[in-house]
Amino acid sequence: MVELAIRRLGPGDEAILTTLVVEGDRYAEDGEDEHETPLGPADAIAFLADPHTHLLIGFDADAPDDAPPLGFVVANELRHRHSFGRMLIVYEIGVDRAVRRRGIGRALLDAVAQLARERDIPEGFVLTNASNTAAMTLYAAAGGTRPSLDVVEWDFDYRS
Repeated sequence: MVELAIRRLGPGDEAILTTLVVEGDRYAEDGEDEHETPLGPADAIAFLADPHTHLLIGFDADAPDDAPPLGFVVANELRHRHSFGRMLIVYEIGVDRAVRRRGIGRALLDAVAQLARERDIPEGFVLTNASNTAAMTLYAAAGGTRPSLDVVEWDFDYRS
């Protein structure tokens, strides 16, 4: 297992955000090609400054400072009109193909759970395809529960 250093990106980290897009194939699902365009400077700054958008990056703790991220997760806070005020959606997660199945995805989801507890967000969820066996296995291992067979949604309880 790789020793991971996880941090939340913020203003000033636009170059790392661009790297995640430019080198998107490295983090894409198997068989999927990522061809996305990096955000323009103003949008990148706004994305990283948004207090309700959380981009957590995992770096090899022993690698040089300019080493590419080993993985990332984007979680967005959603506001609700009922029950409780907010929940998290894990919008996107990616792990470098070269280091998959070494606990990086799980560590990133654990960091999201910690973030939720720090921000007093009681629940979260993620959507995936049932055919994405790697994602299905990861979300189950991270404590997700599947509330419905016809909608693939994994719920997380951040209260404990």
